[in-house]
Amino acid sequence: MRKLAILFFTLAAGAQSDPPPALSGQISNAISGEPLGKTSLLLIPVKSPNDFDQRYAATSTADGRFAFPSVEPGSYTLRASRNGFISTDYPIPLDFPSTPPKSLTLRLTPFAVLTGRVLDSDGDPLDQAQVQILRTRYTNGRKTLSALRAAYTNDLGEFRAANLPPGTYYLYITSLSSPPPRSPQPERLVPIYYPDAADSSTAAPITLAPGAESRVGDIRLPTARTATIRGKVVNEIPNSTQPTVRLYALKGHEAQAVGISRFHAAHVSPSGDFVISSVEPGAYSVLAEVGQNGISRTGSVPVSVQGADIEGVTIVITNPSTLSGHLRVDGDASLDLSRARVELLKGGPSIDASRTTDSVRIQPDRSFRISGVQADTYALVATQLPQGCYMSRVTVGGADVTYTGFELSTAVSSPIEILISRKAGSVSGTVDPPQDRPAAPQFTIALVPRDPALRKFAFRFADAPAPAGQFSLPNVPPGDYLAFAWEDVEPGAWFDPDFLNPWEERGVPLTVPEAGQANLRLPALSIARSPNLK
Repeated sequence: MRKLAILFFTLAAGAQSDPPPALSGQISNAISGEPLGKTSLLLIPVKSPNDFDQRYAATSTADGRFAFPSVEPGSYTLRASRNGFISTDYPIPLDFPSTPPKSLTLRLTPFAVLTGRVLDSDGDPLDQAQVQILRTRYTNGRKTLSALRAAYTNDLGEFRAANLPPGTYYLYITSLSSPPPRSPQPERLVPIYYPDAADSSTAAPITLAPGAESRVGDIRLPTARTATIRGKVVNEIPNSTQPTVRLYALKGHEAQAVGISRFHAAHVSPSGDFVISSVEPGAYSVLAEVGQNGISRTGSVPVSVQGADIEGVTIVITNPSTLSGHLRVDGDASLDLSRARVELLKGGPSIDASRTTDSVRIQPDRSFRISGVQADTYALVATQLPQGCYMSRVTVGGADVTYTGFELSTAVSSPIEILISRKAGSVSGTVDPPQDRPAAPQFTIALVPRDPALRKFAFRFADAPAPAGQFSLPNVPPGDYLAFAWEDVEPGAWFDPDFLNPWEERGVPLTVPEAGQANLRLPALSIARSPNLK
């Protein structure tokens, strides 16, 4: 009898259903609706995203279902990844035992594919031509083209670019073949923007739909008469190596992500003379370089080739200068600035002119030193400041250059001071989800100065992500702003006046007081759903 009782208890316990999983759901193709098996899913803790020991992993089955049986309470990001689809993050708040197990319906968007064929001017297939895939991005407050990646043609002249997110693209096509310096060519193939434009401003866009394979057809590279550039390198660097000279094309787009780019190299004689032959029409930079104690020293000049030879190009390589200065904190000498940095902006402080050339850490005595600086106009910006701080002023020789910048010749012999104020404000709040569609997993918050004169300077803006619609922006310079919450904005778009002007009336006005806090609710904005404001 006792054995029967034990057996009955065991069977009854086995008949009890297993507890529901902490998180489960189903994932499918956002276009076709088909379930997606073999999808990798990761639960990444928000507080320690780089701690791999605290992550949870799962893989979807053939019917697209997945489950995480047991998860520690907390806030997580759910990352779904599968070959051929765009990896997508979802913020998932889990708070056990107060919230019940969650079941999610997820959708992944498939990549697009672009194919085509490149021909030479005679209509023959061009092997190993480079096809740069370009997308628009915002650089220095302006919409520009930037290379996302490159594809290369095979022996049939065909190329295939896969794993492209849906959207609008442009193409830049060039032949990578280069003649030897001693065998000049009177004509060469000329790079173009699709379909046959010499300049990026007249390039034609190509729109790729999710999951689609689009073909652009045949692209023919034209030929043009080449030119020869002759010049001289004046090397003022003592005890340096023999100069080298290279010619780089100044494209109408940013191409660093591509990695391979054609350039011309030239031999430099002991007297500094050089000759670059077989140069097709276009804008270029002639760069001369020497080495001094393992450090590169350069000089460059721009040239424009229009078919005729160019004579008398002179490139001077001079000794660089060193800028030194210090940070001063307004009202408190005990502030920890060990993580602060100073950035040197070439071209001045305005968004459309500046680019970062160097970034240095602040020394324990709050001094900084930037070496290797060539003659130009510059600005200085202090970044990574402690909580509650912002850069209020930059002076060179006692003159305020915060918004004007300075010439290197002046700053080398004058004291430089960056004043840090401890009266920065902070802004926090939430984004009201849209009423007509599911809320985006993350928004981008941007604070734009209300004074148009201040919109020339990036350090007067503030921006931050807003996962699940929650945001906090510390270290905001006091002043009047317009606040925006976009769910699909490109990084840096709010610096561009052409982008911002149509949205101005949608901004929420606020004033950030000195050492104060502002709290607000922002409406969700969507660029894709506001075609009249693009």
